[in-house]
Amino acid sequence: MPQLEEGYSMPLVAIGRCRQDLSWLANEPNAWIWHGIGEDETAPAVKKLNDLNEDGNWHPFGYQNFVEL
Repeated sequence: MPQLEEGYSMPLVAIGRCRQDLSWLANEPNAWIWHGIGEDETAPAVKKLNDLNEDGNWHPFGYQNFVEL
């Protein structure tokens, strides 16, 4: 079985909300990917996550939207 080098951990990416509290999403996973958020709601969501963040590390936020071609 592959082993991680000492001092390294497996990255955790949360996909969806799964009824998790926003403070958990802001602190536990290394990144969060969500859907169903509008373009105008993105900046406030990212600000809220940054405000709730306790470890001072950047936790990326990604979202899915449809694009008409």
